[in-house]
Amino acid sequence: RLEGTATFLTLSRLNRVLEDCPQCRVTLDLGEVRAMDHTTIETVREWLSRRRGRGLEVQVAGPAHITRQLG
Repeated sequence: RLEGTATFLTLSRLNRVLEDCPQCRVTLDLGEVRAMDHTTIETVREWLSRRRGRGLEVQVAGPAHITRQLG
């Protein structure tokens, strides 16, 4: 679960959390995210692509103005 503003300043922590996700179905809860910068959006997009490319299910939940940017 992410909260607040997701920016490049918190990117190293976010990367660790995403890469430590279990190898099973995961829900990425962005319901409390107010804003996400371009670098963070790209990082999450790449993570989603890698994970889905390995056949792992990821559900993304949150406000449309955030989730639609993730493709």
